[in-house]
Formats: sequence, C-alpha cells, structure tokens
Amino acid sequence: MIKIFSFVLGALVFFGGAADAQAHMTSPGQMRLKIDTAQADISVGLSVSAQDVGSYLKLEDPQTKRVPLRSLEAARDPIERYLASRLLISNNDALCRVYEQQMRWGQGGRRILFFQKRACTKPLGSVLIENKILLEDQGGHRHYVQIEIDGKPARRTVISQFFPTYTLHFDPPTTTPTSTSPHPPTKSTLPQGHALIGAFLWEGIWHIWIGYDHVLFLIVLLFAVARLGQLLWIITAFTLGHSVTLILSALQILALPERPVEVVIALSIALIAAENIWRDAPSMKLRAWMAAVFGLIHGFGFSYVLRDKIHPQAQGLLPALFSFNLGVEIGQIAIVVVAFPLLQRLLLAKDGRRWQRFLNAVVLAIALYWVLMRSFGIG
Repeated sequence: MIKIFSFVLGALVFFGGAADAQAHMTSPGQMRLKIDTAQADISVGLSVSAQDVGSYLKLEDPQTKRVPLRSLEAARDPIERYLASRLLISNNDALCRVYEQQMRWGQGGRRILFFQKRACTKPLGSVLIENKILLEDQGGHRHYVQIEIDGKPARRTVISQFFPTYTLHFDPPTTTPTSTSPHPPTKSTLPQGHALIGAFLWEGIWHIWIGYDHVLFLIVLLFAVARLGQLLWIITAFTLGHSVTLILSALQILALPERPVEVVIALSIALIAAENIWRDAPSMKLRAWMAAVFGLIHGFGFSYVLRDKIHPQAQGLLPALFSFNLGVEIGQIAIVVVAFPLLQRLLLAKDGRRWQRFLNAVVLAIALYWVLMRSFGIG
C-alpha cells in the first residue's frame, strides 16, 4: 500500500512539473516580496533558471545547448539589466525607487538569484507588482509568488504571460490590504476572447492543484465513500457550495476577511479527518451536508486568487468567472479520478482500516498545525 501511494505521489509531481514544461522552459521562477508598510519599503527576491535566461539571451553553447557558468559570468551586466528592466513596482502609479540591487549565482550556476530593495511613496495605496521576466519567451514561463506584509505571510499567487501583474490595495491610514477596495487595479491585464477563457480555465485548474489544503479536504471527504453514487452526492454538494461563494466573493457582493477563512478551511480538514478516524461508517447524508457547508468557506478561499486580477467593472468578468470555476471543477475531477480508486483499494485491503486511520491521523496533525499557524498569523 505504501508503494501505491509513493507511486501516485511521484506521478503527481512528475505530471505537475510536465504541465509547466512547455517549449524551452526548464523550471518555474520563484519570487518573494517582503512589504514594510510603516517604511513603505519593498524587498524583492527572485530565483530564475539560468538555463532559461541564458537560452533567451542566446548564451547557450552551440554544441551542448547548455549555458555554462563562464557564459553567465561574461554576460553578468546584460543579465542584470534584463532582469531589472522586466521588474517594475509602483505605488499609486508612482514607481518605487530602487536603492539597493544585487545578483549572484545559485546551485552551482543553475539558478540566478536577483535581489532589490525599493522605497515607495507614502502611504501605500494601490501597489502594482509587474514581473515580465521570460514572459516574452515561448516557454510559457510562470513565477510562483509569496508575499509577506510586515513579517507575516499574506498572499500567494502565480504570475504568467496572461497575468504579468498583481495588485495589492492598502487602505490608509491603517495600511491593511483589503479585498473590497473600491478602486480598480492600476492597469488592466485581462486578456480578451478565447485567450481570456483559456487563461482563467488554466488558472482555476492550477489553483486547486497547488492549493494543498483544498486537495487534502477533497481526499479526506472521499475516505468513507464506498459507492459511486455516494461519490457523486459528496462532490456535487462540495461543488455547489464553493461555486456560490466563489462567484459572490469575486463579484464583491459578499466578502469575508482572508485570515479567518483560511483558519476555517484548515479546521474543516481537521474535523473530517477526525470523523474518519473515530467513525467506521460516517453518515453519507451528514457528510454531504458538511461538504456543502464547508464548500461555502472553501469558495472564499478559491476567490482570493481572482480578486486582485479582475475588478467587478472589468470587461469579460463573467466569462472569466465561468472559466475559472470550470477550471476548478476540472482540477477537482482530476484529483478525484486519481484518489478515489486508490482509496477504494485501501478500504478493501488487508489492514485497510488501520491504514485509513493512520493516514487520517497524519492529515489531522497537518490540519491542526495549519489552524495554529493561521490563527496566530504565522503561517
């Protein structure tokens, strides 16, 4: 049984990586921003593939098609200028001034590490983050972004060709980021037509795949499901729940603060996992109601990835919402197709009940850790 789960985990990692390995792209970028609201300072750290940057800037060895460290060293200044020119941060349409910058090699020349410190005008209002590094390439590059505000983790998002910018709204004088800001992002970045539908469809799929808490919630829901009919009831209930609040929150008709929602999402995982441990046959009717109710909370979590990419008055809003929600459902179905047969084999296996309790205990421990971290604003 351990071999089965190890195989599935490896397959998910492989295919997850393959989804991003379009054309020349070898590795996604990592971006971390630390925002000091009191000083209106923003520290930026970037990690990008040296092979990807070198390939784009035509630094490859013609024989090996690799980018050796000596080529990177020889092109240090052009590389640094390229990275700096593709990274822009502004506050209320005024560029935040770079007062410190450095670049070095990481992982033996496999990664380029780029750092900036920027001073913005005070007070912080509409902060626009633009990262177009390698987005002109044909490799479908993506940057995974973590944002800290005053030393606490605040947001996670993905910057891609269709979404090269991300906007944070701060509400003076408290400088607290708000999801119900009355003004739109500084720049409109919504694609149009078929590109819009495709972009938001993929954003929805990718969002649930990288949302480990949503994935764990789906899996613990399925542990007690014995028949296909029960599976359809559970998944339908969860889908209806999160679809309602995703749409209402994205349209800013109904809004909840992000941190309490994230705490309840973690708590929902803990409660379902605990029920799986202590009840041999949980009521499917009760499980469906729990899926629907907690689905309402998860819908708010899904909506947060949209709120700084679209605005209620933006053109193409309804197709974007439909496509994103459809993407979430496709990603959800993919998870269920993989997880449900494996969980069925686990239930029927020798000592299956003991393995089920063990795995749910692991999930319960993870979920309680998230509850603690999120409650105190440190995770």
